[in-house]
Amino acid sequence: MGPVAGRSLAFAASAFEHSLRGDFATAANLLARAGNASEQSYAIHVHIKSAQFTLGICAGDEAYLRGDDAASFLHYGVEHGMKLASGLLGGPYAWALGLRGDVDEAAAWIRRIAKALPGPHRFLFAFLAAAQYGRPSDVVAMRRVVVEAASRPQDRVNKAALGLFDAFAAQRGIVDSDVPKVALDAASAFETIGWPWLAARSYELAGESKRALETYRALGALRDLRRIEAGRAGDTTAVLSAREREVAELVARGHSNDEVAQTLHISPRTVEKHVSSALEKLKLRSRVQLGRLLAGGR
Repeated sequence: MGPVAGRSLAFAASAFEHSLRGDFATAANLLARAGNASEQSYAIHVHIKSAQFTLGICAGDEAYLRGDDAASFLHYGVEHGMKLASGLLGGPYAWALGLRGDVDEAAAWIRRIAKALPGPHRFLFAFLAAAQYGRPSDVVAMRRVVVEAASRPQDRVNKAALGLFDAFAAQRGIVDSDVPKVALDAASAFETIGWPWLAARSYELAGESKRALETYRALGALRDLRRIEAGRAGDTTAVLSAREREVAELVARGHSNDEVAQTLHISPRTVEKHVSSALEKLKLRSRVQLGRLLAGGR
């Protein structure tokens, strides 16, 4: 490997680490520098694509989650017994598929790479993706590997990973575990390691949405930020009646009382009463605030 290729590999590996540490801007810059090299071997491509998916998962940037030719790279790695390549790229790729809603495809890739992984070292995202999207039998089998790694006294990473793994899997009913407890333990461990996004994900699973939200906002993790804000908006507006919610949604979209009245076949005065009631229940002062709240819910 030449010096240019070596630098590309180093840039990609460093981008992966900066994503875990929550420095998304530096990770993006490093990825750009890694991709500029003209000498791109299979190994370099795998490291770059793995770091791209990891940044997309953590930062919530859809541009880094596009599949492109990742599947063909993975097929090649699996068929040629390249365990390192399969684990490094397969885990983040499967996670990205799950985020895009391609859960069955994510599970299929997890099954393929599970057979190739020698252990959890360097393959954190493969095991966490399995806990979320893998078939139950694969989840159980892969958990045994993480448990063995976490039993080593000095292995802080896999101790944290096991807590988050169990929280994900228990949510799906695959393992019997106290989700808030193991998730909180994982959050504390990830904070000690210095991986804030994984800590925030753990806090979210533990029901500590405020702490998770603060971290996501500080990091600029847009997808996660929107998800929690939408959930909070939905919980808040649950106090509205069905008709109040219907009126509020139309008002939030900028319709006047007369337009809402025509749409719902009610009088403008009735619309005004529903709007006033919604504002009072939600402790808001204006239609603008109502619009912002409901926009978060959507």
